[in-house]
Order: sequence, then C-alpha cells, then structure tokens
Amino acid sequence: MECSFPTIEGAEGCIWWHVPLIVASFCVPWFCLLSCFLVYKIVRRRQRARGVCLNRFYEELWDEQSCTVSKYTAAVQEYGMSASEVQRTAAEFRSLQSERAGVSLRYLLYEFAELARSRTGREDPNFINMKESFWLQEDKIGQDILCPRDGRPGCALVDWIPRVHRQEQTHFLSFDWHYSMEQVRSALEFFKVTGGYDEDQVFFFMNFFVNNHYRIIVETTASGSANLEDVFIETLKRMRGMVTILDTWKDPIYLKRVWTVYEQFMAATHEIPVTVVTPAEALDSLREAMQQGEKGMQQIARFLVGVDSAAIQAWKQEDEVKVKYYIKETVGFPWLNEKIRQACLQWMGNAFRTHDWELLAEEATAQEVAQELKQ
Repeated sequence: MECSFPTIEGAEGCIWWHVPLIVASFCVPWFCLLSCFLVYKIVRRRQRARGVCLNRFYEELWDEQSCTVSKYTAAVQEYGMSASEVQRTAAEFRSLQSERAGVSLRYLLYEFAELARSRTGREDPNFINMKESFWLQEDKIGQDILCPRDGRPGCALVDWIPRVHRQEQTHFLSFDWHYSMEQVRSALEFFKVTGGYDEDQVFFFMNFFVNNHYRIIVETTASGSANLEDVFIETLKRMRGMVTILDTWKDPIYLKRVWTVYEQFMAATHEIPVTVVTPAEALDSLREAMQQGEKGMQQIARFLVGVDSAAIQAWKQEDEVKVKYYIKETVGFPWLNEKIRQACLQWMGNAFRTHDWELLAEEATAQEVAQELKQ
C-alpha cells in the first residue's frame, strides 16, 4: 500500500505521521516515571533493610563479643557499606553507647561495695574517699582501657565495669559525693522495694560512673560542669525519671549543694518525674518524729518550710553565682522550693502510707504563713 504525505503506512492502512509521535510522547514519560518509582522502592527497601541491620548491630554492641563486628561487616556489605565504613560506624556506636550507658541497680546494691572497700580500705567510704582511691593513686581505674568516646587510654568507670551491668540509661540518679556508700545503697534498696523495680532493668545515669573522671580528675582536660546544662536537657528527656537521694530530712546536705539543687531545678522546669528516696537511718528518724504526734508533725513541717534553694553553696564561687542567677531569672526560688517540698511530701507518703499527709501539708503551710507574718 502506498501512502502519500502527510500519512505513513500503518498496520491497518495509512495513518497521520504524527500519531506514533503522540503515542510515544505519552508512553515514554510514564514508562520513565514507573521505572523511577520502581528504582525508588528498591532503594528504599534496601535502606530500610540496612537500617534494621544497623539497629541490630547497635543493640548487639552493648554485649560486644569478639565476632560481633565481623558478623555485621559481612551482613551490611550486602547493602553497599564497605568494611572501613562498618568499622567507622562501630566506633561511632561505641562512643554513643559509652555516653548513654548507665550502671545497673543490681551492681550498686550488691557488687559495688566490694570494689569501694578494697580500693579505699574503709568499711563505709564516701564518694570523696573513692575519688581519691579510684583516680588519684598509682593504679588508676580504667587507665589502660581505651575510652570509646575519644579513643585515648583512660575510660569512664561505666566502661570499666562488667558489661552485664552496663546498659542504656533508664533513670537519672541525683546525689552528693559526700554521701557514704551505705547511704546510697540503702536508699536504692528503698527505691527498689517501694517501686517494685527489677534490679536488672534499671540503669542509672550516675555522674560518678558516667563522667570520664580520668579526663576530669587525672588529666584535668575536661570540665565536670562546662556543658552541664546541655547534658541535662539531653539526658533527662531520655530518662523515665529522676531518682533523688536525700541524705536526711533534718538539715540535709543535698539541699545545700549547688549542683544537686540545680538538678532539681532542671527536672522541675522540664517536667521530669522525681522520686525522692532516703537511707534507712533517715526513715527511722522520720518514723520517730511521726510517733511524737503533733510535736513531731511540727518538726517535719519546719523542715518543709525551711527548704531554701537560695541558700545553696558551691566549692567554686562562679558556679554558685551562675546557678543562682539562672534560677532567679527563670522560675524563681519560691517556685523551686515548692517543687522540692512536693517531692519530699511524696517520699514521706510512700514511706508511711497510713498517715494523713494532707494534714502535714496544712501544718507546713500554716508555719510558712506564720513565718511570713513575722517578717
């Protein structure tokens, strides 16, 4: 069949020459679009699979074995990562885990005492004593272990303890280094019993363990408070809550120290749940006061009224000025005092549920009003 311009020969006779072009111009973009979509889906599927694999890698590194990295090097190479990239990723994961690792409740309750006593030679050392024997003696803890955070010798205590007691942090532990080992252990026993916690499922951000004191104390190349605010905002929001150890309800050290009160300030302003716990000795003292009836109630109320965050002190004057100014210019001391009182009342209520704590709160309020009238 002969076709004359502007037609061309087709399967069923002569057709206009531009029809095939129109069909091609319509089909080709859709074909390209479909091809791109299929490629995108394949790439996304591979990315998700790689992400799942890397997540498993991260989790298994918490209990790293000699074969862990080589196992995941082979697995992740399927998704386009080279062996050097896997090694670099492993180093990044170890660094992150070191910063997010907490010490287990079990270790603090049952195993830490033996280490503290053997290093200090004391039956019930405080954490100041431990600081000296852990990092200021010739045989410093962690001095020969590479720190996962910077790759240099000298690691944090949390990277030195057995791995079974070192997992992702669940709670922030607020305490003072003047506390004795037994005070902390006893208070944590109270925390475990009253809260019904599994000692293998609770891991504390505890500055004594988590901060790299080899850098801070031995080398003095890092500051313990330079980036405290950033650490708090980041760390607290990952926690299930803050556990505050109050050494006693009678003139507690805790409420006199800048950084412990600062921790309460940060928890209150960021609405982090706070659980107050005390050693057994403080509970016994509180029980004795409660047994004295009205007289004891008045003593406890005076303690609550006497909470004064403006009276805090610090070893470094610049720290004291900085923290006080920050509190004063944000929420103010009266607001913070009330938050601390509420946390203390909750502790008392958990310790002695049979008492009417509303009456205690009313007594404290009455004393506070009377105090203001005198002024």
